[in-house]
Amino acid sequence: MATKAELEAGYERYRAACAATTQAEARNDLRGAIRTAETSLPLVHPAMAYRRRYLTAEPIAPTLDVLLRNAPPLFLRASLDAVEAWYLSGTRTERAALPDVPGRLTAARGRLAQAVALWGRLSAVPGVQIDLDPACLTSPEIVRVWLAEGAVTVAPAPGALRYTRTSDPHRPAHGKCSGCGHVVGVPLVRLLDPFPCAACRHTCPFVLTHQPV
Repeated sequence: MATKAELEAGYERYRAACAATTQAEARNDLRGAIRTAETSLPLVHPAMAYRRRYLTAEPIAPTLDVLLRNAPPLFLRASLDAVEAWYLSGTRTERAALPDVPGRLTAARGRLAQAVALWGRLSAVPGVQIDLDPACLTSPEIVRVWLAEGAVTVAPAPGALRYTRTSDPHRPAHGKCSGCGHVVGVPLVRLLDPFPCAACRHTCPFVLTHQPV
């Protein structure tokens, strides 16, 4: 059995890992947060044991939340496999302290499958714009991550929000004339070469901008 000093050391290292994942999420470095959370998995059980025995506190595992929340929309199946392998390697007592992990893993794998299907719809046709299926309750969660990652962009439509891939060269984009500052809405590929500006009548390069038209 681990000594108090050993458990306390694991607890402090785990606290540092939790702080690092929180900071990474705050700056939208989701992959960095996931990497840190994965490396912290061996520290989860010692940290929980220390909290339970010496702090008389409920066991918590914030880095598991980070993994199970962010891995599905980023298609990181290997991260979910790592959580499963770690959980199954624990003792009966350790697994009993986290009885909800199997169910949460199943739910995370379901969200990953939904993300794959949703991305397939976005990839089916160049420039395609899609609405979210209201029956899929996790779709907004998935798309929020993609928006933060810059993988998709909002394509406003009358009465609804639609989404399209940012990597699609035919997606709608906003460009600002480098001569007069006039903003136009055109397919992204159009902004690769100078073209006549409707406002100043000069052929100028247009700069990609997020300014609404």
